[in-house]
Amino acid sequence: VSEMVQLKQVAEASKDNIHSADLEFIVLHGDLVYSTADDGKVKIWNKDLVLQKEFQAHDYAVYHLLIVQDKIFTASIDSTIKVWDLSTLKLLKTLTKHSEPVKRVVTNGKRLFSADDGGIVIVWNLESLESVNTYEVNEEVWDFVAVGNYFFSVRDRGINITEIKEDQTSQYAVVKVLQGRAPLYISEKFLVYGEFGASYGLHLHKYQPTEFPEITDLRGHDRIITCIGGSVVGGGERLASGGYDNKINLWDLCTGELMSSCPVPVTPSALAMGTDGAVYVGGPDGFIVKMTV
Repeated sequence: VSEMVQLKQVAEASKDNIHSADLEFIVLHGDLVYSTADDGKVKIWNKDLVLQKEFQAHDYAVYHLLIVQDKIFTASIDSTIKVWDLSTLKLLKTLTKHSEPVKRVVTNGKRLFSADDGGIVIVWNLESLESVNTYEVNEEVWDFVAVGNYFFSVRDRGINITEIKEDQTSQYAVVKVLQGRAPLYISEKFLVYGEFGASYGLHLHKYQPTEFPEITDLRGHDRIITCIGGSVVGGGERLASGGYDNKINLWDLCTGELMSSCPVPVTPSALAMGTDGAVYVGGPDGFIVKMTV
């Protein structure tokens, strides 16, 4: 067993500036950290969690945020996706095709995908922001990722991996189902997701369509895992995970080993990792901290 490094908290947002409700999502872009919460706000922090800007994106919870080129997309419980100018934060457009809360808004680089609580996935043209297609995935979406010609949708029983046939835009086929639950992490090399049922591991697979061979299980939590986030760090790749056991585990995906474990005072609900290995953790009542090893 390799000597464990110590993951520890190095910064916390000032109480005057935090969200007034539970965090939903954290994402890093450039030198900034973007957070969304149930207060409907987007807050923009520097890497030491000093607030730079904020705006009221929706009246109610913002579940997800995506930055593409010069635009920010926010997905809300109000069933809309709003499109904002990245530099001015001005509202450019509101997309209203969903009739249920929008859980995820993602891109595969060519198209925009949004997924809602009713299991409806809408595909949008990234330039015109017109919808080009709709898919049904048969259950509410807890997590959703699009990569290349595949999209991955999951609730708490199975990951549906769907191939999109680009030649006829309406053609699509589920190519594989993996038993498991949200959350999902997908990179060029790896696919990670939660273990199904009353076990609290993560399944680590190779990102290799359409077989996605399993590598190993990551075991170190004893409650349901609520959020994961990872990054290529130096020559390797790491993943951080948080759950109802109120701890953050740090994993080396190349070896499958647990690198470090650190308690947090809350149940984490959002997590992101930077290319420097820093881990940003969000939780109830505006809780947001930065951790490093």
